[in-house]
Amino acid sequence: MKKFFVAALLASLSVLSFAEGKIAVVNLQEALFNTDVAQQRREQLETDVDFKKSVDEVKDIQEQGRTLLEKLQKDGQLMAPAERQQIEAKVKGKQADMEHLARKIQEAQQGLMQGLMLEMNDGMQKSIQELIQSEGIGLLLMANPQIVLHADTSFDITAKLTDKLNKQFKPKKK
Repeated sequence: MKKFFVAALLASLSVLSFAEGKIAVVNLQEALFNTDVAQQRREQLETDVDFKKSVDEVKDIQEQGRTLLEKLQKDGQLMAPAERQQIEAKVKGKQADMEHLARKIQEAQQGLMQGLMLEMNDGMQKSIQELIQSEGIGLLLMANPQIVLHADTSFDITAKLTDKLNKQFKPKKK
């Protein structure tokens, strides 16, 4: 076991020695999500009539469901079984409606992000290459908690990438 650990340590050191320069991490989604263009598009989405209607419907359905659940908790034991089943069915219906609307909202948000990714992809790649060169980065990792267990904030270039993207992609005036 000890020999395996030493071999693994030596192997990792040899990989790091090939990475001339610094090691850095970047969260591409966060960098994109924090750009001025993304902020503006999110605001536009949130003011879209259909999107607002869906959000308002979710809030309304949540309130109706909460009211029904309170009624069940308060009066459930006094109700006839048929009445209790009817209210439980209404609660399940409200839950299904809410899940449908939540998916619709999530799809709109994901569509926005995917569109931005496609629109800004070339510029993002260029900005990443510029950061690699200017920062002397020899190894750049995705800031994924399943891959990178820990990275000191001094290794994270996400904010720098956001700044470069903001300079490259200006939001359109309203």
